[in-house]
Amino acid sequence: MRSLAQSARALLLNLLAWSAALPAAVVVVPPSARADELVPVAVMDLVGRGVDEAAVGALTTEVSNTIAAWRIFRVITREDVKRMLQLEETRQQCSGDVNAQCMAEIGGALGVEYLVHGELSRVGGTYSVSLVLLDIARAEAKNRVSRKVSEPRRLLEETSTAVKMLMAPLLEDKRGFLVVSLDAVGAQVSVDGRTVGISPLGGRLELGMGAHEVRVAHEGFMDWAQTVEILPGQVSVADVRLVPSQGYIDAYEARASRTRAFAWVAAGTSVALVGTGVVLRVVDNAKFRDLVDRGYLTQDGSCAASDPGFEAGDYCPTGLGYEHGVLDEISSIERLDTVATGLIIAGGVSAVLSVYWFFSGDSPGRYSAYSVGAAQSGIGGQVFIDPRGQVGWTLRY
Repeated sequence: MRSLAQSARALLLNLLAWSAALPAAVVVVPPSARADELVPVAVMDLVGRGVDEAAVGALTTEVSNTIAAWRIFRVITREDVKRMLQLEETRQQCSGDVNAQCMAEIGGALGVEYLVHGELSRVGGTYSVSLVLLDIARAEAKNRVSRKVSEPRRLLEETSTAVKMLMAPLLEDKRGFLVVSLDAVGAQVSVDGRTVGISPLGGRLELGMGAHEVRVAHEGFMDWAQTVEILPGQVSVADVRLVPSQGYIDAYEARASRTRAFAWVAAGTSVALVGTGVVLRVVDNAKFRDLVDRGYLTQDGSCAASDPGFEAGDYCPTGLGYEHGVLDEISSIERLDTVATGLIIAGGVSAVLSVYWFFSGDSPGRYSAYSVGAAQSGIGGQVFIDPRGQVGWTLRY
């Protein structure tokens, strides 16, 4: 078993080699900031397991650069490492591999409050980036993050995301806001694994500065996930576009087609009923006018004596009309008029139902761009995850 000091020294030698390849100043401090106001953080070289040293070095640099970009941390410098190497010459020997206590001793000697260490490993075709944020004063891990990726080209982006999530506990006092833009109703919205509400969400969420994983789950849709970076005093927007599953699309299309079919049937029925009613009214009026023209009905008031409710505009049978059975003709016309009125009213009700189904029902083809058969009809789509871990899709017309 090698000594703790030897293990620590080996790590520091690696860190010195890394720092030699960097500019003299790792952090660019803005004019308004003072160095003594920055939180000191040491970044140790990542340990490689099954990967080449160049990849390990590149990811170690990415860790340092991501932390430095916030301009609120003072990252370890080349001179700090040299000073630590001198201290290691007189460090007492102890057995065992490098552990949290060893890292705490290194961090304490460097005068930092936190230390970041971790490893890059590969198992088969999967890479894993594991990072640990060590609290020097307590000699214990304050946070741990692990990200897995199957494409080497995404290692830098995943490492940057992992660092942002790792440092989140140190950024809680620097607050920003998140607005989740989501059209769907009833979707479960989670931030960093904690459910924050059901859509639609009112207002904005207050979060600590740094990277936060936003996830949206809705029955019938693919889960949506994105890492959103929150900046102090600023509002970040997560624009959510849910992609439906094939089963949901099939059920939706069946329901929408059925409702639309009902709407068309109701519209056709309305036209038929109203049209028939109008025709019957026309025929009815023609028959009545024919009785008047033949002298079977009159408006001269001859029937006022026998009909107390007679009005000047009413028609009453004449003697000639009685001889030709005009009363039966009038009864037939009244029945036809009642049928015509009923048809027109039924047609109006059918028209109202048709309009309701057209405007309140689901529209067929709404998700046709996402369906399996879209490519056969000349429309296609592809769901993807970009290098930043954001879910999206492309449409082909």
